[in-house]
Amino acid sequence: MAVSSPLSHSATFVSEDLQLTIGPDGKITSIIDRVTGVERIKTTIPAYQPYLCVIQVSNVTLSPTGFTQAGDVLTYTFGGLTPAPVVTVRVRVMGRYLAFELLGVTNPGSIQNVRFVNLWTRDSIDRAIERFLRYNDSGRLRYLGLYDLDPHTQVYAGPNAAGGYLHALAHTGLALAPPLGAGRSVALMACDANDAALIEIARQVEADLSIPLGMAARDNPALRRSCLYLAQMGIGEGGLVLEAAQKSGVGRIMLFRNVWADARRGYAPPDVWGTVANLRAWVDACHAEGLLVGAHALPTIIPLNSINHIYAGCHPLIRRDRSVLLAAPVTPSQVSGLIQTVDPPSGWPTQPGQRDVAINGEIIEYTSLKTDAPPYGFVGPFVRAKNQTGPGGLGPQLHMPGSTIGRLVTVADATGYQWSFDAGGVELQCTEVAAAVAGAGFDFVYADSMEEVPLPYWYTTAKAVNMLRIKLGAFQSPPVYLESSAHVTGFLWPLVALWGQTDFYLDQAAFKAEVDRCLERMWQDPLDPSPRQMGWAPLNHPALPHATPDDLEYLLAKSAAYDMPVVFILWMVSLADWLHADANLHLIKKYEGLRLGGELPYAARLAAREPRKDFMHFADEAGNQHFAPVSRLAVAGDSPLVRAFMCDTAIRDDWFVTLWPTAANPPLQLRLPGVTADQLVVRDYAGNLVTPTPVGSDLLVPLRMRLYVQLLDAADPWTLFESATLEIGRP
Repeated sequence: MAVSSPLSHSATFVSEDLQLTIGPDGKITSIIDRVTGVERIKTTIPAYQPYLCVIQVSNVTLSPTGFTQAGDVLTYTFGGLTPAPVVTVRVRVMGRYLAFELLGVTNPGSIQNVRFVNLWTRDSIDRAIERFLRYNDSGRLRYLGLYDLDPHTQVYAGPNAAGGYLHALAHTGLALAPPLGAGRSVALMACDANDAALIEIARQVEADLSIPLGMAARDNPALRRSCLYLAQMGIGEGGLVLEAAQKSGVGRIMLFRNVWADARRGYAPPDVWGTVANLRAWVDACHAEGLLVGAHALPTIIPLNSINHIYAGCHPLIRRDRSVLLAAPVTPSQVSGLIQTVDPPSGWPTQPGQRDVAINGEIIEYTSLKTDAPPYGFVGPFVRAKNQTGPGGLGPQLHMPGSTIGRLVTVADATGYQWSFDAGGVELQCTEVAAAVAGAGFDFVYADSMEEVPLPYWYTTAKAVNMLRIKLGAFQSPPVYLESSAHVTGFLWPLVALWGQTDFYLDQAAFKAEVDRCLERMWQDPLDPSPRQMGWAPLNHPALPHATPDDLEYLLAKSAAYDMPVVFILWMVSLADWLHADANLHLIKKYEGLRLGGELPYAARLAAREPRKDFMHFADEAGNQHFAPVSRLAVAGDSPLVRAFMCDTAIRDDWFVTLWPTAANPPLQLRLPGVTADQLVVRDYAGNLVTPTPVGSDLLVPLRMRLYVQLLDAADPWTLFESATLEIGRP
């Protein structure tokens, strides 16, 4: 509890795990980890003990000149400025943690930021995760963390020489932020340095303060299930999608933005659905099958050819990052020459995709700049009324001197413009997205490209995600849960449900290498409390190599090893061309069951975490399940027509092999020399018995799909398959 005392005494605040003491001058004199009894304060020398609160003015840090304390309210006065700013901070004891609230700042004047929690510690090992320092207390690893409780507050944590620092900063001048001093808060906490302890406190914070730290979402059983992400879907294919979801055993389906929404028309349903009612009926059909359905969205981006917000006039809330005044008239017919400006447009971009400007609602693309001498301006040829020409379009306009020319900010790949963050464009788009999501009855939203906002990303991205969360809650109660690309920016208030949205770049690396890259990224921050998923794995991209059975099983084995779901990207347009599609979907279902059912032994899962090592699953004839390391097996002189893997060592004296043809045609048969039918068992991917045909002393095995072979009596399986032959064209 808080101890109130006159200025000649210290103030002490005690949680279950921490004891913080502030001296009569407002400095921190003690930070004790109550579990281990270790003092964390960097030094007992008063001259070097930090004030809990300092301010920064003109890049200079100023200490307070006065301090008072009444109960849990601390007041700091900065008499070095006129009028003197006064900062008020409340400290609340909240069970496992201390909550610090910046109540207000009077006379903020030229204050750049207020550091309202300012901790210096000794003997930290490192900054284990973004907001936490790690310590070794006689062999027991402990955390001391400072966690931001709102999207407006920035937290820094890091080692510093033999000590460490934790800072909570409230900045002035942030767009869409409350006045300095309102809505800024952090939690100071200590716990054992493990995932479970951290999550326990985070759950308590989330429940106490009703803020979305991702813990409630973490407990949603649906997030344990993998997701089928539909990147393309044609008219009448809703039933096929449901069939694919059932075959793969996933628990969720997510629709790419263009599949469920026409972003050009304010997220109205595209032609494939016709009406919102049709889309909702399909979503309801998925619900009837026990599936959750989610919507991919781009809440901060407007398409270049938007009908609603560009075609008849460029919306004023689309972001402009620089402007200049027009110096001479521009007629509707001018497509070359110079668009003259009052001042030189120095530093404006000249690379393709970055040269769009808006004048009175008309979008014009210039070619180059003239900035060396008057007349200044933009050099043609010009694209007039870009994406605004046609029936109902704005078309080229007459523009008079004094008009403002604003540079439109395009997104990273130049496929859209950014909505304005501070002027309200992002809020407008979030409202449209939330209304469309509610109308369709979606269960979750993936907010993509949330980094398409202005600096500072730690704040604007978090604010944009929070804005979408609030809008979703306004339309649906309880609101749908939220996933986002937001984690990539770092230092982000964790509003999202899942972590691990890593794209697979198959045009740059092989599938298995991308799985490894995903895992490397995932575990750079091993104790982040957010739930995790494997990256976004494209199964059958129309223009890139399709996932092969061993590619897919490598991913699934790692998913099982780390107990993380996967997002599988599926293109319906090329599903029929995905070799062994049914076998692959069946494989996904098998691993989903193994992972969710906890059927794989821990030792096997731990072994399967080895990078660049294949593991596969086999079932023997006695009904036993085996998850084993495997290696490539050469078949028929290492023919490119067949790909095969075999367990590295015999399992209960038997060898297990899986193989499949690498092309759909021609039909193949594998001739195994000197083998009788009682020496092996062959089954297809679904477990159906495949009966080989005896031919003399050999066996012919039809090879049209993925097969599993259990060798019951084979002294040398490598030689057996190497010496096998392929026969083409047989039934």
